[in-house]
Amino acid sequence: MAYRWNGEFPGNASEHETMHLYTVSEVCSLLDITRKTLFYYDRIGLAAPTARLGPQAHKVYDSAALEVLRRIAEYRDAGLTIEEIRILRDSGSTERNTVFRAAKERLEEERKTLEKKQANLEKLIENGKAL
Repeated sequence: MAYRWNGEFPGNASEHETMHLYTVSEVCSLLDITRKTLFYYDRIGLAAPTARLGPQAHKVYDSAALEVLRRIAEYRDAGLTIEEIRILRDSGSTERNTVFRAAKERLEEERKTLEKKQANLEKLIENGKAL
């Protein structure tokens, strides 16, 4: 169920505009994320809902908030940490490549560590060693 809103949001829609607001369920479905993840991003201040509507204060998101969440999902899919995403959100475009390169190096080290663990596990399987 989509909400239509004619109210004012600072810096967004005027009272004469109508904007489409996405519910939590819609956002989760569109971005293939869980409610828990969405609420976590709000709790840590990474991505907040546009507004809370009704007596139950339902969280809703406009297209700008949806785009921020889409970018966060893209970064998470690329293996970036929450802290790296926070730096990207708060930095200029010149720092962006620095963060991406550092994340790539971190992921490369993680890959090497996993390869070592996999090789050790293969040795254990071959030797059939037990405690």
